[in-house]
Amino acid sequence: MQLDNIPTPVYIANMLKFFIACLLSGSSLAIQAQSTALPSWFTVAFRNKRLDSLFTITSFPSLTPLQADFNGDGIRDIAVFVKEPKTGKSGILLMEGKTLAHRVFGAGRAFATGDDNFVWADRWRVYSSQTARETRFDPKTGDILGSKTVNLNKPGILIEDMEDGAAIAGGIIYWDGKKYRWIHQGE
Repeated sequence: MQLDNIPTPVYIANMLKFFIACLLSGSSLAIQAQSTALPSWFTVAFRNKRLDSLFTITSFPSLTPLQADFNGDGIRDIAVFVKEPKTGKSGILLMEGKTLAHRVFGAGRAFATGDDNFVWADRWRVYSSQTARETRFDPKTGDILGSKTVNLNKPGILIEDMEDGAAIAGGIIYWDGKKYRWIHQGE
């Protein structure tokens, strides 16, 4: 009996990811597929604000939406990865739980250092540490000058570019009390 053609667990997992990505290519499918992970208030607000006509919720870098009180108002907020169909650019849509106001980082909209596409992101998660190291650059040469410690009193969204299983660059989207800002990390 020959066992060479039995799919490996890695192959099966990759095929499952591909299948899910194919299913989530349309905005209505994306909302339906993630409705078990997303609270109903988010799904209703996403549709009522007609955000489903501007963005597709994607499975990149993962299906899991992030939930935390990002702006410090005491109510849980939701962040999802989105793609802007017109440009194909990826980014993050954050909807505040208290006001239902939404913010878009990337997805064709410049944010912080001008990045309008988070296609480079391989991993994301809620960042809940009290401090972060911010990489500082020379504005003229782009050379790394060093880093400084930034105190955080609210959770942020950590986005990472991975290489060989390790984060090489990325940043944290963080509410500083007045606006969302980018804390660059790594190269």
